[in-house]
Amino acid sequence: MHMNELAGKWHEIKGSIKEYFANFTDDDMLEIEADHEKLLGKVQQRYNLDEEGAEALISNMKIADDGKIIDSSIPPE
Repeated sequence: MHMNELAGKWHEIKGSIKEYFANFTDDDMLEIEADHEKLLGKVQQRYNLDEEGAEALISNMKIADDGKIIDSSIPPE
């Protein structure tokens, strides 16, 4: 997922992102609010990843037209 997709589709995809990243809290989602850098930081924090690993996980997410994430990779527990 690219930064433009995140900002442009935030309201359509935020539920899918919270579902995809099951470790995110409601407060995390409010803090991220379509900001790529904040999403990157939360992925690093919640999944104990370095920046490269978190960026790879975010970049691999594919978003369908309906806002659902259609990616087969599963974030780490």
